[in-house]
Formats: sequence, structure tokens, C-alpha cells
Amino acid sequence: MDWLAYALGDFFVWTFENLLVPFGDLGNSENFWFISPNFLFVMLGFLGLGLWLSIQSKYNKAAASDPNQIK
Repeated sequence: MDWLAYALGDFFVWTFENLLVPFGDLGNSENFWFISPNFLFVMLGFLGLGLWLSIQSKYNKAAASDPNQIK
């Protein structure tokens, strides 16, 4: 079972050192501030919120026009 634990540990260390740390350093650059992880997560959240609200609006209109709807 040690082979699995060490393989996962090595994978996580490699991931943090080679993917996450350089990605986080992009936010410190003056030219690439819009690539920072915080900015991307906030924009993804706003896009998801807009999508959810537009779909919910369609559902509300369909429910309001259906007379057989239980209210």
C-alpha cells in the first residue's frame, strides 16, 4: 500500500510545484493581472450566476403561464 501513498504524494508535490505555484505568480505581474486565480474564480462565479438567473427566469415564465401548475 506504500507504493500508492508515495505515488499520490509525489503527484501532489509535482502538481503544486509545477502548476499551481507558477499560476499564482501570474497575478503578481502588472501585465497579466487578469490571469490571476482570484480574478478568474470571481469572473467564473459571475458568469455562473448570470447563467443561473437567466435559466431561472425562463422557468419562472413557464410556470406563470401554466394554469395547471400547483402553487
